Amino acid sequence: MHAEFRFHFDRPQAAPRFADEAREASARLGNDLPPEQVQLLMHYDAQGPAKGFPLVQFVHRPGGFAIVAYGKTASVIEPLIEALAQRWARHTQSPVRVHVRRFSLYAEESLRPTRYRIDRLVIQKKPWQLKLMREMGEETYLARLIRNGLRQQASTLGVPLPAFNIEDIRIVRYLESSPVPLDPKKTSAAFASVSGLEFALPLILEGRWAVGYLRARGYGGIYPLPLVASGEIHE
Repeated sequence: MHAEFRFHFDRPQAAPRFADEAREASARLGNDLPPEQVQLLMHYDAQGPAKGFPLVQFVHRPGGFAIVAYGKTASVIEPLIEALAQRWARHTQSPVRVHVRRFSLYAEESLRPTRYRIDRLVIQKKPWQLKLMREMGEETYLARLIRNGLRQQASTLGVPLPAFNIEDIRIVRYLESSPVPLDPKKTSAAFASVSGLEFALPLILEGRWAVGYLRARGYGGIYPLPLVASGEIHE
Protein backbone atom coordinates (compact mmCIF):
# COMPACT_ATOMS: atom_id res chain seq x y z
CA MET A 1 0.00 0.00 0.00
CA HIS A 2 1.17 3.51 -0.82
CA ALA A 3 0.40 6.79 0.93
CA GLU A 4 -0.05 10.48 0.25
CA PHE A 5 0.61 12.78 3.22
CA ARG A 6 -1.09 16.06 2.42
CA PHE A 7 0.03 19.18 4.28
CA HIS A 8 -2.80 21.71 4.45
CA PHE A 9 -2.03 25.26 5.58
CA ASP A 10 -4.79 27.16 7.35
CA ARG A 11 -3.31 30.33 5.83
CA PRO A 12 -2.97 29.42 2.12
CA GLN A 13 -0.66 32.37 1.50
CA ALA A 14 1.84 30.76 3.89
CA ALA A 15 2.04 27.57 1.81
CA PRO A 16 4.89 27.04 -0.66
CA ARG A 17 3.81 27.77 -4.23
CA PHE A 18 5.61 24.86 -5.88
CA ALA A 19 6.65 21.33 -4.96
CA ASP A 20 10.29 22.38 -5.50
CA GLU A 21 9.94 25.01 -2.80
CA ALA A 22 8.20 22.58 -0.43
CA ARG A 23 10.95 20.00 -0.84
CA GLU A 24 13.82 22.45 -0.38
CA ALA A 25 12.23 24.06 2.69
CA SER A 26 11.37 20.63 4.19
CA ALA A 27 15.01 19.59 3.93
CA ARG A 28 16.06 22.77 5.70
CA LEU A 29 13.37 22.56 8.40
CA GLY A 30 14.19 18.90 9.05
CA ASN A 31 17.94 19.33 9.45
CA ASP A 32 17.73 18.26 13.11
CA LEU A 33 15.91 15.01 12.29
CA PRO A 34 17.78 11.69 11.84
CA PRO A 35 19.97 12.17 8.72
CA GLU A 36 19.24 8.74 7.24
CA GLN A 37 15.50 9.42 7.40
CA VAL A 38 15.84 12.88 5.84
CA GLN A 39 17.97 11.37 3.07
CA LEU A 40 15.16 8.90 2.33
CA LEU A 41 12.63 11.73 2.34
CA MET A 42 14.74 13.66 -0.20
CA HIS A 43 15.62 10.62 -2.37
CA TYR A 44 19.29 10.86 -1.43
CA ASP A 45 21.86 8.30 -0.36
CA ALA A 46 25.35 8.63 1.13
CA GLN A 47 26.79 9.57 -2.28
CA GLY A 48 24.17 12.21 -3.16
CA PRO A 49 20.98 12.04 -5.26
CA ALA A 50 19.81 8.41 -5.40
CA LYS A 51 19.31 6.66 -8.72
CA GLY A 52 16.20 4.92 -9.99
CA PHE A 53 12.53 5.54 -9.41
CA PRO A 54 12.07 7.92 -6.44
CA LEU A 55 10.06 6.25 -3.70
CA VAL A 56 9.26 9.65 -2.15
CA GLN A 57 7.92 12.53 -4.24
CA PHE A 58 6.87 16.06 -3.30
CA VAL A 59 3.71 17.18 -5.13
CA HIS A 60 1.89 20.51 -5.27
CA ARG A 61 -1.64 20.51 -3.89
CA PRO A 62 -4.10 23.43 -3.51
CA GLY A 63 -3.53 25.08 -0.15
CA GLY A 64 -0.27 23.24 0.47
CA PHE A 65 1.68 20.26 -0.78
CA ALA A 66 1.83 16.50 -0.43
CA ILE A 67 4.53 13.92 0.12
CA VAL A 68 3.80 10.74 -1.82
CA ALA A 69 5.57 7.61 -0.57
CA TYR A 70 5.49 4.16 -2.16
CA GLY A 71 5.53 0.72 -0.57
CA LYS A 72 7.38 0.14 2.67
CA THR A 73 8.89 3.62 2.41
CA ALA A 74 5.51 5.08 3.40
CA SER A 75 5.63 3.40 6.82
CA VAL A 76 9.31 4.32 7.26
CA ILE A 77 8.79 8.06 6.77
CA GLU A 78 5.38 8.25 8.49
CA PRO A 79 6.94 8.98 11.93
CA LEU A 80 8.66 12.00 10.33
CA ILE A 81 5.51 13.54 8.94
CA GLU A 82 4.08 14.94 12.18
CA ALA A 83 7.48 16.30 13.20
CA LEU A 84 7.81 17.96 9.82
CA ALA A 85 4.31 19.45 10.04
CA GLN A 86 5.17 20.96 13.44
CA ARG A 87 8.27 22.57 11.97
CA TRP A 88 6.28 23.96 9.06
CA ALA A 89 3.72 25.40 11.50
CA ARG A 90 6.45 27.15 13.48
CA HIS A 91 8.14 28.36 10.31
CA THR A 92 4.95 29.87 8.82
CA GLN A 93 3.32 30.78 12.15
CA SER A 94 0.21 29.08 10.81
CA PRO A 95 -1.51 25.81 11.75
CA VAL A 96 -0.62 22.93 9.42
CA ARG A 97 -2.81 19.84 9.28
CA VAL A 98 -1.81 16.54 7.68
CA HIS A 99 -4.32 14.29 5.95
CA VAL A 100 -3.25 10.77 5.01
CA ARG A 101 -4.66 8.98 1.97
CA ARG A 102 -3.73 5.36 1.24
CA PHE A 103 -3.91 4.23 -2.35
CA SER A 104 -3.25 1.25 -4.58
CA LEU A 105 -1.32 1.26 -7.80
CA TYR A 106 -2.25 -0.79 -10.82
CA ALA A 107 -2.47 -0.78 -14.59
CA GLU A 108 -4.84 -2.73 -16.77
CA GLU A 109 -5.39 -3.02 -20.49
CA SER A 110 -8.14 -0.87 -21.97
CA LEU A 111 -10.23 -1.62 -25.07
CA ARG A 112 -9.87 1.97 -26.18
CA PRO A 113 -7.18 4.60 -25.56
CA THR A 114 -7.45 6.56 -22.33
CA ARG A 115 -6.42 10.22 -22.35
CA TYR A 116 -3.92 11.52 -19.78
CA ARG A 117 -2.25 14.83 -18.96
CA ILE A 118 1.15 15.72 -17.53
CA ASP A 119 1.27 19.30 -16.33
CA ARG A 120 5.06 19.61 -16.49
CA LEU A 121 7.42 16.96 -17.86
CA VAL A 122 11.20 17.25 -17.59
CA ILE A 123 12.53 15.67 -20.77
CA GLN A 124 16.29 16.08 -20.53
CA LYS A 125 19.12 15.90 -17.99
CA LYS A 126 22.11 15.31 -20.30
CA PRO A 127 23.00 17.22 -23.50
CA TRP A 128 22.98 14.02 -25.60
CA GLN A 129 19.30 13.51 -24.80
CA LEU A 130 18.35 16.64 -26.75
CA LYS A 131 20.39 15.33 -29.67
CA LEU A 132 18.54 12.02 -29.43
CA MET A 133 15.21 13.84 -29.41
CA ARG A 134 16.09 15.69 -32.61
CA GLU A 135 17.14 12.40 -34.25
CA MET A 136 14.04 10.46 -33.16
CA GLY A 137 11.54 13.27 -33.57
CA GLU A 138 9.93 14.98 -30.59
CA GLU A 139 6.74 12.93 -30.41
CA THR A 140 8.55 9.59 -30.65
CA TYR A 141 11.04 10.73 -28.00
CA LEU A 142 8.22 11.79 -25.66
CA ALA A 143 6.39 8.49 -26.18
CA ARG A 144 9.62 6.61 -25.41
CA LEU A 145 10.11 8.65 -22.24
CA ILE A 146 6.56 7.84 -21.09
CA ARG A 147 6.92 4.13 -21.87
CA ASN A 148 10.29 3.83 -20.11
CA GLY A 149 9.03 5.73 -17.07
CA LEU A 150 5.96 3.51 -16.68
CA ARG A 151 8.07 0.39 -17.06
CA GLN A 152 10.59 1.59 -14.48
CA GLN A 153 7.93 2.43 -11.90
CA ALA A 154 6.10 -0.86 -12.44
CA SER A 155 9.33 -2.86 -12.19
CA THR A 156 10.50 -1.02 -9.05
CA LEU A 157 7.19 -1.48 -7.24
CA GLY A 158 6.34 -4.96 -8.53
CA VAL A 159 3.20 -3.82 -10.34
CA PRO A 160 2.12 -5.93 -13.36
CA LEU A 161 2.13 -3.76 -16.48
CA PRO A 162 0.39 -4.96 -19.66
CA ALA A 163 2.66 -5.02 -22.69
CA PHE A 164 2.55 -2.01 -25.00
CA ASN A 165 4.83 -0.35 -27.53
CA ILE A 166 5.91 3.21 -28.24
CA GLU A 167 3.54 3.14 -31.23
CA ASP A 168 0.61 2.58 -28.85
CA ILE A 169 1.18 6.00 -27.25
CA ARG A 170 -0.40 8.88 -29.15
CA ILE A 171 0.93 12.32 -28.27
CA VAL A 172 -2.01 14.70 -28.61
CA ARG A 173 -0.54 18.08 -27.70
CA TYR A 174 2.11 19.82 -25.62
CA LEU A 175 3.88 23.15 -25.25
CA GLU A 176 7.57 23.88 -24.92
CA SER A 177 8.19 25.25 -21.45
CA SER A 178 10.89 27.21 -19.68
CA PRO A 179 13.89 25.19 -18.47
CA VAL A 180 13.73 23.72 -14.96
CA PRO A 181 16.68 24.86 -12.79
CA LEU A 182 18.93 22.15 -11.43
CA ASP A 183 18.87 24.10 -8.17
CA PRO A 184 15.59 25.96 -7.47
CA LYS A 185 17.63 28.89 -6.11
CA LYS A 186 19.84 29.17 -9.21
CA THR A 187 19.41 29.30 -12.98
CA SER A 188 22.96 28.46 -14.11
CA ALA A 189 22.08 24.85 -14.95
CA ALA A 190 18.68 23.79 -16.21
CA PHE A 191 16.81 20.89 -17.80
CA ALA A 192 14.50 21.10 -20.81
CA SER A 193 10.80 20.55 -20.19
CA VAL A 194 7.37 20.61 -21.82
CA SER A 195 4.04 21.55 -20.23
CA GLY A 196 0.40 20.64 -20.78
CA LEU A 197 1.34 17.34 -22.42
CA GLU A 198 -1.69 15.23 -23.32
CA PHE A 199 -1.39 11.69 -24.61
CA ALA A 200 -3.56 8.64 -25.18
CA LEU A 201 -2.63 5.10 -24.18
CA PRO A 202 -4.63 1.82 -24.19
CA LEU A 203 -4.09 1.39 -20.43
CA ILE A 204 -6.09 2.35 -17.36
CA LEU A 205 -3.66 3.69 -14.76
CA GLU A 206 -4.77 3.94 -11.11
CA GLY A 207 -2.77 5.62 -8.36
CA ARG A 208 0.07 8.07 -8.83
CA TRP A 209 2.22 7.30 -11.84
CA ALA A 210 5.06 9.62 -12.82
CA VAL A 211 7.52 9.68 -15.72
CA GLY A 212 10.44 11.74 -16.97
CA TYR A 213 13.15 13.33 -14.86
CA LEU A 214 13.07 15.12 -11.46
CA ARG A 215 10.07 13.12 -10.27
CA ALA A 216 11.19 13.52 -6.65
CA ARG A 217 10.64 17.25 -7.14
CA GLY A 218 7.07 16.73 -8.34
CA TYR A 219 7.48 16.71 -12.11
CA GLY A 220 5.99 14.14 -14.48
CA GLY A 221 2.82 13.19 -12.58
CA ILE A 222 0.19 11.55 -14.82
CA TYR A 223 -3.48 12.52 -14.41
CA PRO A 224 -6.46 11.07 -16.30
CA LEU A 225 -8.58 13.42 -18.37
CA PRO A 226 -12.40 13.18 -18.17
CA LEU A 227 -14.54 11.55 -20.84
CA VAL A 228 -17.62 13.08 -22.42
CA ALA A 229 -21.01 11.51 -21.73
CA SER A 230 -20.87 9.39 -24.86
CA GLY A 231 -17.65 7.82 -23.70
CA GLU A 232 -15.56 9.53 -26.37
CA ILE A 233 -12.35 11.24 -25.41
CA HIS A 234 -12.36 15.04 -25.34
CA GLU A 235 -10.49 16.62 -28.24
